[in-house]
Amino acid sequence: SLYTADANMLSQGDKPDWKAVKAEIDKALAIAPNDANANLVAGIAVANAIDPKAPGKPDTAPAMAYLQKAKANAGSDAALIAQIDKAIATLAKMGAPKQ
Repeated sequence: SLYTADANMLSQGDKPDWKAVKAEIDKALAIAPNDANANLVAGIAVANAIDPKAPGKPDTAPAMAYLQKAKANAGSDAALIAQIDKAIATLAKMGAPKQ
């Protein structure tokens, strides 16, 4: 959707505004909640908004939920599945439970 494209554009650059990315992708998810690309972008936005300097183990569950939904709806798109798997692996390194 156009909202997904806008969110992807907002996520580019040296210091993306992940809250703005998430706000834009929420519009896409409101229209198509099972869209794999939109859920991937949402997961990445939520993961990047986690403060790595916050005390304790980071709460990666919300980001992981988006990524798992993306994977469940990716169909046979090998490139998309590879992107999702990469995002899941990166998130897992932050302390996410392996699913």
